[in-house]
Amino acid sequence: MQITKKIQNAFFILFSATAFAAAVSCSQEISSEIEIPLPQWPPENSSGLPEISAWKVTATTADGSKTFRIGANEKILTLETSGDAPVSVLAEPVFSDFQFFCPAGMILPFENEFSWEGGFSADCLKKFYLSSVQRNSKSAVENYASKFNWAKITKAIKEKAEKSSVFFNPWLLEQEKILVSIENGTFTAAKLSLKKICTFNAAEIFRDFPENKIFSDYVPQNFPQAKNSFTFSKERNSKFLFYENSKIITVDVQSNSSFSLAINSLPI
Repeated sequence: MQITKKIQNAFFILFSATAFAAAVSCSQEISSEIEIPLPQWPPENSSGLPEISAWKVTATTADGSKTFRIGANEKILTLETSGDAPVSVLAEPVFSDFQFFCPAGMILPFENEFSWEGGFSADCLKKFYLSSVQRNSKSAVENYASKFNWAKITKAIKEKAEKSSVFFNPWLLEQEKILVSIENGTFTAAKLSLKKICTFNAAEIFRDFPENKIFSDYVPQNFPQAKNSFTFSKERNSKFLFYENSKIITVDVQSNSSFSLAINSLPI
């Protein structure tokens, strides 16, 4: 990875696989340009995930969000940033006419590579920015965001995933409550505990569908070691993709032994 520094007349984040560029205005500052590998697709440990056509990359600061599409064959994302405030960067797999999977993510400058676990924490930072700037000054929001330990969230999620007795899907967490605790200064790693969950064998849930043709929206749950037992929340629905027939399957779990399926055509 190469990092170069230079004086710029504008603060901007530049995305490019070959020739993508965008500017977000600010003042004279020292900026740093870095090259970051895009997530591997399909992931090394995946099983039969369908091909994608592009990556939808979104970077968010207190100035707002900028979104770009980068071809699926591109390998490198170039970002040019300045200032001390953290930057949320999300990379979402995109099919030709719809999106389904939760994004991979990273938070600069605390992380230097994308991870699927990092998608949740980067999404938290994105929503923190977009919400907080409506009620506070930009400088106050940036100052608070710079002092919060964002890397702690991703690290805690990875640790919980390694130690959990059930598959740990961070997108089943109560994100709204996590964001409130970040804003009011009461966040602890305990907020990252899954509540009111249960597990079902994939063969039991999807017994009427072809084997290995159903995909969770959280990419790591499609890895072979995770597919035998899916984790569900009793408080929110879970979505799965039946790509072969262009269907979305919504699973509503009522109890440890009761669930229902709703099937919709794409796009939804």
